Amino acid sequence: MSETVVQQCNATIIRRNILGNMPVFSNPAEYPGEYDPLTVSYYTEVVVPSLWPSIVGVAVFGVMLLGFILWRCWRLCGCRTRRKNHAMGPLPFDVNKEGGCVPRVKEYAEKKQVSMIASSSSLVTHHGSGIRSGKNILMGCVFVMMCGVVGSCIYGIVSTEHNVVSNAVDVIETSGRGYIQSVLEDVRETIDSGARLDAMLSSIQTLSQGSIDPGLAGQVTTVLSSIQQQLRDILQTAQDGVDRVENDVVVRIDEFIEEYEPQIQQYNTYRSAVMYVLYSLCMVLAMCVFVNAIVTWPFLHSLSIFLLLCLMVINFAAVVAYTAGIKVGSDTCQNIEPFIIDQVDDPAASSVLRYYFNGEGTVYDVVQQAANLDIQDIQQTIRDTKQSVESLTQGVALTPELQGQVSMALQQADVMLESIDSAVGKIEAEAAMTGPYVQVRGFLCCDTLDTVGDIWLSMILMGSFTFVMLLIAFCIVHRFDGLPLKRWYRRYTPPRRTFI
Repeated sequence: MSETVVQQCNATIIRRNILGNMPVFSNPAEYPGEYDPLTVSYYTEVVVPSLWPSIVGVAVFGVMLLGFILWRCWRLCGCRTRRKNHAMGPLPFDVNKEGGCVPRVKEYAEKKQVSMIASSSSLVTHHGSGIRSGKNILMGCVFVMMCGVVGSCIYGIVSTEHNVVSNAVDVIETSGRGYIQSVLEDVRETIDSGARLDAMLSSIQTLSQGSIDPGLAGQVTTVLSSIQQQLRDILQTAQDGVDRVENDVVVRIDEFIEEYEPQIQQYNTYRSAVMYVLYSLCMVLAMCVFVNAIVTWPFLHSLSIFLLLCLMVINFAAVVAYTAGIKVGSDTCQNIEPFIIDQVDDPAASSVLRYYFNGEGTVYDVVQQAANLDIQDIQQTIRDTKQSVESLTQGVALTPELQGQVSMALQQADVMLESIDSAVGKIEAEAAMTGPYVQVRGFLCCDTLDTVGDIWLSMILMGSFTFVMLLIAFCIVHRFDGLPLKRWYRRYTPPRRTFI
């Protein structure tokens, strides 16, 4: 039975074609064996090895961030050194009033015997040509990668389900609590029918006195009194079972939802907000990298790269957490049934689980173990009651009132049998496992894991596109370093070509 349920979890495209084929998730740990979430060895030997690819992502972007910081610091210190030595590259450089690291255009122009303005234009052309020669290709590559980053972020925002807690509560209330309540309603209907039948049997005994032969009336009283005692014992046992299930299951579900739903909803709201901020910032910074490269603004371009690198370190740290969650969730969904059976010590609960998960025993054995009710004995008692009433009144001239009570008692016995059959049908393994259990399990192991998997995939794609875009952006930064800037924080504006 559990194998059928597990196979139904591989329904969505993302999980079946992408996540399901990845080595991290395609080989879930088996139970008994590697899977044992109550031991430390499971996390150190199974979960942690699956995190290494994500940890490598954190390390790569961490090294890139550190390298970028050192590069910019080296560039800043180198510029100051060149200002002191009045030399920068093949051309003479000097310090302007604003503290910029710019070429000494005048001296260079006099050496070449051209006017200062004309040489300034040619100098900028000399420096600008190195930047603009491959600019279109670089800008095109950055634009493509930026589109990939933005698309991945939009995919992640759409996949970030902020109503997951509400959906979980709805599934628990409808498929879990609602299913149990439905079964209990059938049992209550059976109890009510039994109480009405008991009252009718008492009425039959009362009406039979004086309306039929005294000997037969005494026999009716004796037989029906014995049946009534059995019926009352059965109804009391059934009522105790209903109360026990109501208090142990339904009430606990309501208390759990009432106590923990607000906290879980609050944590989920924080999680959703963090994910929305992460995706939004990534989109904005990726666009800033592209735009500042287009408008030739070195400072803002480098600042956007720095912030984007910091964001990617956070992104892949979150990927590590999501990877661990998906791994543990996948392994748990693969082995949840046998693991729960082994963890339950109560014989009654264990027999119930083995019936539903492994098909061991019958539904009558389950009810006997769980609620101390012998359904077959109850059904036989009702049939005996019906047969006794029919046999005692067969061929006897009854008053219309007594005949009406007999007919109603027989009908009420049939109603009781129908209610019992309805309740038994709902708690049979096939009905329970293909109905409410599949819905609850499907939400946890399919819908929830798919949602987490979609977010995980969007973060991986976002990081991959960002990695390539940043490598190209580093090339642009290197080309920007050759530009003469009036001030370090301003964008570069090439001078006009003016000849005297």
